[in-house]
Amino acid sequence: MIHLPLYPLVAFSLVFASPDVNSAVDSHCRETAIYSVGTASGTPDQSAAFNIKDALPPGYVKDGSVDYTDVIQKAIDTHDVIIFPGFPVLVNDKGLIIGSNKHITFESGAKIMLKPTTAGSYAILRMRDVSNVTIVNPVIYGDRKQHLGTGGQWGAGIGIYSGNNITIKNPKVYDCWGDGIYIGEDMKLGRESRDILISGAYCRNNRRNGISVVSVDGLQLISPYAGYTNGQSPMCGIDVEPNNAKNVLKRIRITDAVTEKNESYGILMNITRLYGGGNNLVDVTVQNHNDNYSAGGLRVVAYRLQPGNGGNLGGNISVINPHWNSNSKRALDAMGVYEKNLKLNFSGVKISSANRRVLDSSQTRNLIINSVSKKTDLQFVH
Repeated sequence: MIHLPLYPLVAFSLVFASPDVNSAVDSHCRETAIYSVGTASGTPDQSAAFNIKDALPPGYVKDGSVDYTDVIQKAIDTHDVIIFPGFPVLVNDKGLIIGSNKHITFESGAKIMLKPTTAGSYAILRMRDVSNVTIVNPVIYGDRKQHLGTGGQWGAGIGIYSGNNITIKNPKVYDCWGDGIYIGEDMKLGRESRDILISGAYCRNNRRNGISVVSVDGLQLISPYAGYTNGQSPMCGIDVEPNNAKNVLKRIRITDAVTEKNESYGILMNITRLYGGGNNLVDVTVQNHNDNYSAGGLRVVAYRLQPGNGGNLGGNISVINPHWNSNSKRALDAMGVYEKNLKLNFSGVKISSANRRVLDSSQTRNLIINSVSKKTDLQFVH
């Protein structure tokens, strides 16, 4: 049983595989963790914004006890600059569909609550094949505490499917049947999301994952919190995991993430399903990840589910200055990485045990060596 990091005494870089060690370090360990991606346009004139309360019927309630899904949806469809008023509103499992070119702001006290449902799949805020959307300070409560069914695991607070140029600032998502936030593709379109910026996310007590990253080219996750995920596997704070070999994991930057007391790992990167689609390249950087008391800090998995799966995996996964603290299982698990064309770059690793004792450089090095598949070509680069 391995426990996790607080303040290690040494910083070093690891490169798994790759004959070109210097190139891997130069291009990934020394780079800044956040690359520029497109973001939606600036804040519009709020004096012209439509307040959702003006669409509610006479005598409307402010306690979230009446379902106003249809009138709210009509207002969203009609107006481009929208304000949610400072009280809770109830919606059903149809959720709210957000179109292109929308700017939505939630006032202090505003929140969307999901009416208890039997549905195993939903998205309370859904963005499907849309562009140029900004949502500021959304607060969303799922129904896991009052859920009426037992099946399914795909109820999301915020769902982005083949979206482009989307910015979400300070979202708070609680108690969803599946993921707090889901970023991927519309399966009918078969196209990844592109240029997504999510800053200050707070995802707590969601059932499947805090944040799921499935298919995206250009993602910034800045200062996300994902904690207390439990109930349905994978049960991770942040899960970077494609559904199939056509998915894309490129230009993904996760910066200053805090994960806490997740039933499984703080961050999971399981890219196994990318096999079978030719030669796929992965580009993910995680910088300043701090996990406290999750079962594990970080897990990376890449192996062929079937020997005949075609193609190879390549690219880089870089983990810079992680602090993994007091995990009940493993600080790091890369025993399932069997792909030598995929470079795993680690620098500044800090690990502490259950009693908060910081591992020294030799102990940290040995822990990492023992946490990586022996089929992986491992090198330490100072």
